[in-house]
Amino acid sequence: ELRGVFDELGFGATVWSPLAGGLLSGKYNNGFPSEGRFADLSKAPIQGLGRHLLSEDQREKTFRKLRAFERVATDVGCSQSQLALAWALKNKDVSTAIMGSSSTKQLEDNILALEIIDQLTGDHENRVDDIFQNKPKSRINWRTRSEISSHKRY
Repeated sequence: ELRGVFDELGFGATVWSPLAGGLLSGKYNNGFPSEGRFADLSKAPIQGLGRHLLSEDQREKTFRKLRAFERVATDVGCSQSQLALAWALKNKDVSTAIMGSSSTKQLEDNILALEIIDQLTGDHENRVDDIFQNKPKSRINWRTRSEISSHKRY
């Protein structure tokens, strides 16, 4: 709950791995190859992600979410990687997104996310929020441990 600090001092969060280790890139929308970074979930790029979203009982649900995310990217007219990065960077509480790439082509594609940010509408953002259901539901005043106004995307 750093929003107050961000608002008052103009700071922003640095988000790490906004592509979820490549999961949001579109490469894995329909499954995983038998070899590669997601073949062994104990060694997945983001192990907690692998254990939760990619476990046998969650895997098909995760793929459905990835395909829904692909539809939003198509509507925006961008790649899934660009949408993921633009969605993260459009959040007023984010100042930096740390990403990686394994090729010049990936890097160039990711950089184009900067051109997509202003194309994202509130509808696009809400659709992404609805797909992943990871938007905070409430805020807590940690001094008093009481709930305060609901978190809204601006």
